[in-house]
Amino acid sequence: FAIENVLKPGVYYITLFLRVADVIQDWLPDIIKLEVQDGNPYRFKDTSQIMGAILPEFSLQIKQAQLS
Repeated sequence: FAIENVLKPGVYYITLFLRVADVIQDWLPDIIKLEVQDGNPYRFKDTSQIMGAILPEFSLQIKQAQLS
């Protein structure tokens, strides 16, 4: 499968657990290590200034004000 990368650059860990009838049967902390490389989708000069853990897609539009 493929997903769009919206994570900021860095190292992320995934924990897996198995639950049956609301009872945790097994717990595997930090079982998967995922490293996201720097991609700079916003073309910022310094990506460390981007706040938050994800990089959501957005767009800006400038509209001319209409004078009556």
